[in-house]
Amino acid sequence: MGAEEEGFGKAIYDVLDEKVWNRVFGGPIPVTVGYALRETIEKSPDLVQGYVNACYRAQQWIRRAKDDEIVELIWKPYMDTFKREIVLRSVTYYRTIFDWDFLIDPKDYGNGMRVFVPEVIEKPIPYNRAVDMAFVRKAHQKITS
Repeated sequence: MGAEEEGFGKAIYDVLDEKVWNRVFGGPIPVTVGYALRETIEKSPDLVQGYVNACYRAQQWIRRAKDDEIVELIWKPYMDTFKREIVLRSVTYYRTIFDWDFLIDPKDYGNGMRVFVPEVIEKPIPYNRAVDMAFVRKAHQKITS
């Protein structure tokens, strides 16, 4: 959001315009995701579960917190190269697009493939090989129970 104001970037389209977004991406896409090596998942599932639980709990805190409270926590230690107002606008914006449940469904994953291939990966990876929602579902149970 502050890229143009700070002089180090230029928007190529308005991400706030849902029609433009859908024309480019086809709908929601998974962008903030956690990655883990299969070896880590197999050898240290408790460690992976703890990481997912912590991320999900943090996301739920963000969901309930006021924008100013979030900015107060993150601005000085992580984002003070930007004006506070820019960080506040960014927090306010991202709150409107977050997927609070952390779940990635096949349709959204497919929308992402429109952008990821060939920019990020050479060829599509099938959903069932790339996505494992079991840890997220367990985090839901742990946090809500």
